[in-house]
Amino acid sequence: MSNPAGAGIVDLSSRTSVVEHCVLERLGSSGIVLGEDAATEVRGCTVRDARGNGVLANGRARGSFTDVTVERTVKPGVAVEENATTRFTDVRVDDCVIGFHISTAAQTVLTDCTATGSTTHGVTLSGGTDPELNRIRIDRPGGHGIAVTGRSRGTVTDARITGARSAGLLVQDGSSTTVLRTEVTGGAADGVMLTGGCVARLDRVTVTGAAGHGIVVAEGADPVLRRIEVSDTGGHGIELRGGARGKIEASAVTSAGGCGVRVDGARPALQGTAVRSAARAGVSVLAGGVVMLVDCEVDGAGRDGLEVDGSEAELTAVRVRVRKAGRHGASVGADATAELTECILTEGGGDGLRTEGGGDGLRTASRLRVRASGCTITGNKGAGVRRTPSEGELVLDRLTSEDNGEPDATVDDDAPGAAPGDPRGPLARLDELVGLRAVKEQVATLVNLNRLARRRREAGLPVPATARHLVFAGPPGTGKTSVARLYGSILAALGVLRSGHLVEVARADLVAKVVGGTVIKTSEVFEQAMGVCCSSMRRTPSPRAGRRAAAPTSGGRRSTHW
Repeated sequence: MSNPAGAGIVDLSSRTSVVEHCVLERLGSSGIVLGEDAATEVRGCTVRDARGNGVLANGRARGSFTDVTVERTVKPGVAVEENATTRFTDVRVDDCVIGFHISTAAQTVLTDCTATGSTTHGVTLSGGTDPELNRIRIDRPGGHGIAVTGRSRGTVTDARITGARSAGLLVQDGSSTTVLRTEVTGGAADGVMLTGGCVARLDRVTVTGAAGHGIVVAEGADPVLRRIEVSDTGGHGIELRGGARGKIEASAVTSAGGCGVRVDGARPALQGTAVRSAARAGVSVLAGGVVMLVDCEVDGAGRDGLEVDGSEAELTAVRVRVRKAGRHGASVGADATAELTECILTEGGGDGLRTEGGGDGLRTASRLRVRASGCTITGNKGAGVRRTPSEGELVLDRLTSEDNGEPDATVDDDAPGAAPGDPRGPLARLDELVGLRAVKEQVATLVNLNRLARRRREAGLPVPATARHLVFAGPPGTGKTSVARLYGSILAALGVLRSGHLVEVARADLVAKVVGGTVIKTSEVFEQAMGVCCSSMRRTPSPRAGRRAAAPTSGGRRSTHW
């Protein structure tokens, strides 16, 4: 049947009718139109070269299409609009502008349908529609494989999208589509794009071989990604940016051409997720990114296993295992902060934990706060923990650092009391001082009390007040100021002080020549210290009644207070 001036078949009747084994071609408008309350059953038909839609269902049309082929239409091959509930089974759409366009306010169902070689998109959902798409196959679309817009919902199950020129799956505009057991393979761009405040839910979705990123979450999107597998991407495995949130659970990212997971200005949470063989960092947190990792694994990253770098970048990692990173297990930049709890950083090409900069387990240059609690750092080619010159706070609690290629370097080499290149911790250096047994015991007691107080605070128990002020008295050269410097570093490592810097003053720095000046000078010193203030002075006897006494010019006892 052919009609260059109009449609092929139009059915507006509510009575059931059947169209079977027909070929409709060279049509001036749409091939088959079901409108109003039509209940037509179409089976085994072919529509080709229509200047409208191949199939159009609108009004309140019901009916069904089974084993139908649509080829080369100017408009969408299949369009379902208004309140139609028409069902489509084994419908094949080839070389049309759009394969299937669904905007009906009622629910329609597509099962075992195929869209091949669409000029733009394979399937579009818009206008708040809520269809069911079962076992849809989309091959080589010129745009997206499936594009969901306009706060649409819908459920996509067992779909397969191959070779899209734009994102294989696009969900945007506040849409809340559920995608289950779907494969996105190849493609010239990103595999999946979730954006525009969407709240999509993806479960058991596989993205393989995308030329761009595997999955992009952007512009306020807040999806749930569960049991996702992303592999062999040209860009990052998963990228989150632009105020996005979202949860990623029980997923795996393998062989990403960029970072395994990259977070830039987003706030996701990842749990039970593995990142393997990323070309760059395993997990990268950039400016404004706030990331929670729980029970995750990062293996074989080309650069750092965990990278935190950029203004206000934050990482919280709990029970995360980082293995065989090309550079450091975890690296924290100058304007970033990180907290690692019960993590394992092992077999890294550099340092285990590094607060900035090649080859440590944990490396940090943060001017803010980095804390590692209950972590194990072993087998790295560099240091277990390396802190490059920094004004920030590094807190190490119950840390096991052993069998690394270089000694730990946890104290700023430019800080008072630290010899250049000295990698030892403050407690170790205090213990190496000759004598001072009582001093060492007193400091050890204070350290243990502070540790106990912190654990009680973390457990929600009351914490008794603890005085941390000490006085060391003795002749010159007995180590009073050296111990004060070490004590400041110890308190900083425990998290009691923000930094371990030491302010040293003598009597002239505290006592003024005019009445009232002493209070001002002393207050200024304490404001400057806000940590450890060391006052080093000779003891000067007071004049006794009836006679004058001179201050000694030599000898006497000196004392250090802080």
